[in-house]
Amino acid sequence: MMKIILASKSPRRKELLETLFKDFECIPSTKEEKTNKKLNYKKTAEVLSEQKAEDIFSQTFGDRLVIGSDTMVVLHNRIYGKPKDKKEAFYMLKALSGKTHIVVTGLCLITEENGIKQKISTSVVSKVTFKKLSDDEINSYIESGEPMDKAGSYGCQGMGKKFIKKINGDFFAVMGLPVNKIYEICKNLSII
Repeated sequence: MMKIILASKSPRRKELLETLFKDFECIPSTKEEKTNKKLNYKKTAEVLSEQKAEDIFSQTFGDRLVIGSDTMVVLHNRIYGKPKDKKEAFYMLKALSGKTHIVVTGLCLITEENGIKQKISTSVVSKVTFKKLSDDEINSYIESGEPMDKAGSYGCQGMGKKFIKKINGDFFAVMGLPVNKIYEICKNLSII
């Protein structure tokens, strides 16, 4: 029996993975994330998801599948991660206001079965269009606390969804976990 491990503490990723697997463990990576500034945003998201998956893979044993994922918001080639404070959240939301930005979710699956290790890394890119936001709307949203632990300072599954005019791409990848991509990879690996 293969053990399934999600290298995350995100309740959103956990909830999404429950659509594929009933029995899995969540073990968040505590390793410091390191990126190379020369990489493009797709490769950066893949590298970060690989770091998470490799960290947890190295701490676990036996036949297992470790899933790592990392989501980032990109506008004009600038990466918007999680805000450090309310001021930065305001800046990010103001920048996204009335514009279409990219959400890239990196994904890394590492398996070991009968001593044979396989690693698959990929990313999913979606485009999200925001309505024009007033300063009052931004400040009210920031006061809710929701933006503070999310890339780009918003969550498409929470109160932030009211700002989204359109999503072109994978809604679940924008939430943080490309469920269909995981399903297809696991099907090809005969895990599902």
